[in-house]
Amino acid sequence: QDARRDGVFAGLSSGLVSAIIGSKLFRLNRNATILCGLVTGIVSGYQFTQGFLAANLARLEQEKAKLDKMAAEQGPTSTL
Repeated sequence: QDARRDGVFAGLSSGLVSAIIGSKLFRLNRNATILCGLVTGIVSGYQFTQGFLAANLARLEQEKAKLDKMAAEQGPTSTL
């Protein structure tokens, strides 16, 4: 869920920047600027979400491997 939230914020930010650049630098008309901002925001938001998700999953797998290694070093424990 954190990855989705971060991806949405990244998409909104990049869509806004894209619309500003499209209107000021490329002198696009209003409809083209809106379309440029929407498409850029959606695509970059999706890409950022996938990137954040992959990073979060890699971190989680790393933590799990560390805990498994610590549990293996302690050896089997008996339960009473």
